[in-house]
Amino acid sequence: MSDLIEESYRRFGHLNNQHIDNLRLRFRLRVVQNIEDHTMKNILRSVAEVSHIKGKELQDLYMLFKVRAFGSVQLILPKLILTT
Repeated sequence: MSDLIEESYRRFGHLNNQHIDNLRLRFRLRVVQNIEDHTMKNILRSVAEVSHIKGKELQDLYMLFKVRAFGSVQLILPKLILTT
């Protein structure tokens, strides 16, 4: 265990919390976008097996649903915050 701690200080001792926070902010959007892209691909693949809608039409429908659902959340969220 002590070898592991010693190795981590040797490799990463120059990093501090501010540097780590800056890296998190820098890569957060890319990570979220990748997660959304993979989620969309998985959902489209699953739905395509049981749907008559295929390809670009199914992707457009997914995006429409996502925008509508997200818009609804944005409309409801401020009301929830005000009532709690």
